[in-house]
Amino acid sequence: HFFYHVVNDTAPKIMEESMKEFTTKYGTDGAPCDPKVGKVVAALFDDGKGKSWYRAKIVEKMGTTKASVLFLDHGNLATVPVASHLRPLDPTLGTERIPAVAKE
Repeated sequence: HFFYHVVNDTAPKIMEESMKEFTTKYGTDGAPCDPKVGKVVAALFDDGKGKSWYRAKIVEKMGTTKASVLFLDHGNLATVPVASHLRPLDPTLGTERIPAVAKE
C-alpha cells in the first residue's frame, strides 16, 4: 500500500498538536482497551524524539499480547504489545470527527 499527505492540508499539524496534548495529559503508559480488529485506538510510537501517542487502527490481533496497528495519520504499520503500547483514544480525536491524515 502507498500512503500520502495532501499538500497545504492543515490536518497533519492539527493532529500532531492534538496528539501531543493527549500524550501530555495521559503520559506514555498503556491503559486497558479492547483490541478488536478495526477499532481505532491510541498506539505508542517512538519517532526518534521520544515516545508519543498516535491514532492507529488495529489490523490484526496476534494472540492476547500483541496487535498489528496501522498509524492512521502516517501510514506505517507496527506490531505492538497490547498492555504497554495501546490505550483508548479520546472520542474527540476519532476518525468520525477528524479523518485519517494519511490517504491511501
